Amino acid sequence: MANFTEEQIAYIKTKFDEVDADKSGSISQAELVVLIKSLGGGEFSAKIAHGQFDNNNDGKLTFDEFMKFAPTVDSWDLPN
Repeated sequence: MANFTEEQIAYIKTKFDEVDADKSGSISQAELVVLIKSLGGGEFSAKIAHGQFDNNNDGKLTFDEFMKFAPTVDSWDLPN
């Protein structure tokens, strides 16, 4: 995993909380689909991303797994 500053971690946590619509503490594949579509992608892209970053294969992205996904979102422009 990349080394993030405290500011970057806080930013990613904000994004995680926005995507976690049901406030379950994890991101379902359906929630990730909503995010990917808002970024201009499609459902297929979301399924691929979910499979790539769901390391424990439980069908949800934890915050740690989401931390690995976040740098792939160019439009977020993580703070330096």
